Amino acid sequence: VFVGVPATGYTNQNLSSFTVEARKNDNSLDINYTENITIAIATGTGNITGTLTVAAVAGVATFSDLQFDAASTYTITAASGALPVITSGDIVISVPLLPADHLAFVNLPATGVTGDVLATFTVEAQRPDNSVDTDYTTDISIAKVSGTGAISGTLIQTPVAGVATFTDIAFDAADTYVISATSGTLNVVNSTDIDISDPVYVPTKLVLTDVNSSADLYAVAPFTITVQTQDNAGHVANVSADQLITLSLVSGTGNGVLSGTLTGTITNGNNSITISGISYSLPQSGVKIKAVSTGLANDTTDALIFNAEAAVLPTTYDWAPSSSLPTGWYAMGMGVPYASGNIAANSGRFDNTGDYLLISFDSEPDS
Repeated sequence: VFVGVPATGYTNQNLSSFTVEARKNDNSLDINYTENITIAIATGTGNITGTLTVAAVAGVATFSDLQFDAASTYTITAASGALPVITSGDIVISVPLLPADHLAFVNLPATGVTGDVLATFTVEAQRPDNSVDTDYTTDISIAKVSGTGAISGTLIQTPVAGVATFTDIAFDAADTYVISATSGTLNVVNSTDIDISDPVYVPTKLVLTDVNSSADLYAVAPFTITVQTQDNAGHVANVSADQLITLSLVSGTGNGVLSGTLTGTITNGNNSITISGISYSLPQSGVKIKAVSTGLANDTTDALIFNAEAAVLPTTYDWAPSSSLPTGWYAMGMGVPYASGNIAANSGRFDNTGDYLLISFDSEPDS
């Protein structure tokens, strides 16, 4: 009786060990049986080699070094003395799978975008017949061979069943790149070209990026607003045609008047405009300004605070006796004095139409 005959094997490799047992009529093992037992091919195209005759020990003959030299489906026989010859079940012999001898890029993208992760690709450890060596587990590394930018991401992966997967590889500059893969003693393999181009973002919205360079705002005083075009993800996006921007006061956020320059154009191929010469008429808080443009989502400023107009102090002044007040009163007026000491034209005197800040009795103050 055959016991443990393998169903498969490889050419020129030992079959898994099996035994042939000498049994009695009741199918129990005849432990006194010591005759030689011989194996032979019954069917199959190749030859069998190894120790084909083994003396039974306690009724059992063990065969541990049998090989077939050609791929085929075999049956074998066992014969011993006067016992009936028996035949095994099928043994399928195939050409053995050799270990990996090279690496191969699979599904490597031909194109990509600067700064964005490439589509996922793999590197396989392949046998001479280009099948994957599923037993291969040595780390696989990739590196840049050519191209002006830098490569980033997880550059070393441990293969699973012979396959290393790369999911986060990116390049930081537009160019044509070649990358390499290395692993253990296998030969380095270079990729095909990967063309990386700068992204083209399509504008979908306006964004107010700056108000008056973050400086304080004053009623009546001119200020600036910068408007930028972006895509939905917040990427700065150039317009493909001139885009008119219009500013207006958000209803209900102030009862003053927004005036001055309230329009600007982002020209074709650009992405921003700074509109200067805007003014708001009243000192108020909570004022909001919105920017609109055809085909783009609007944007609105945060609540703005317009302060009262800053006081302007004179840089030159002069004291002069008053001709309308009692003798001894002096008044200081704004303006540039003539050489004679009189107040400049258009400044006037207290007793005419000038702008006076102080008056003094008896004498001209020291300061």
